[in-house]
Amino acid sequence: MKFCEQLEQRKSQITEKWLKAVIETYPDEAGKFLFENKNQFGNPIGFTFSKRLPDILDELINPTEPLKLNVAIEDIIKIRTVQDFTPSEAVGFLYLLKKVIRKEYHQDEKEPLLFREMLEFESRIDQAVSLAFDIYVELKEKIYEIKAGEVKARYGKMVDRFNEKYGD
Repeated sequence: MKFCEQLEQRKSQITEKWLKAVIETYPDEAGKFLFENKNQFGNPIGFTFSKRLPDILDELINPTEPLKLNVAIEDIIKIRTVQDFTPSEAVGFLYLLKKVIRKEYHQDEKEPLLFREMLEFESRIDQAVSLAFDIYVELKEKIYEIKAGEVKARYGKMVDRFNEKYGD
């Protein structure tokens, strides 16, 4: 059986372990809340992770809709960009999938064909990390543009009033 077929069969277990690994990147109490409560309105972050991680795994196993992968990664990166994560930590949730898969399939290293397929799958993860980093940088730029616009608006009005009063 091919490696991706094996992943497909165990997708729900892999996704659950991956979600748990991602939640562990948060402080204890926050992690418990995110993992236990997956209500869309009561916990939009936990809901997003529980909805988008399976989408990402689906698209990595069977790459058919690149837009689906982009949207799923972007939804998670939007959250992690505004949280207290470094850039590597923000996109690192994808590397956690590698850890989960290696732990699940470490015995397959003795089967060269499956091991090669696993390495090919891991390179898809690496490409997804690159995509996630591009999205992260783009979102950070937008955040800084918004902040700069707010500062400019706030102090620009003050400068205009100052110029009206004391100018010329």
